[in-house]
Amino acid sequence: MNMFLRPDNILLVLVIFMGAIFNAFYDAHDIEYDTFMQRIYNTAFALVLAGWVLSDAQRRRKPLCYDYDTFIFVAWPLVLPAYLFQSRGPKAFLTIGIFVGIIAIAYGCQWLLYVILVRHV
Repeated sequence: MNMFLRPDNILLVLVIFMGAIFNAFYDAHDIEYDTFMQRIYNTAFALVLAGWVLSDAQRRRKPLCYDYDTFIFVAWPLVLPAYLFQSRGPKAFLTIGIFVGIIAIAYGCQWLLYVILVRHV
């Protein structure tokens, strides 16, 4: 199976793009950001990211400590790079680059959707 077409990868990309789409709609219609919805998105993103790490570790047969998923959920900006470098070594830069690239593409789509929506509002 192609590494990009795994369900955990697709779910992570969908969550990132979903956040970008919601932000475009909020910005285009001058709606104030709802903190509740932002918390739901942040929680969903962290849960999907934790699930991605667990499935990646299982696929690589890398044992993780007890409750590692909660640790990722709470402190993913610190724990995720550490996990990537432990499991991949220098190839972690490639994974981080792909992750940053997906986020950059999502924000580019967000900007494009915002421009389209503002012209039609």
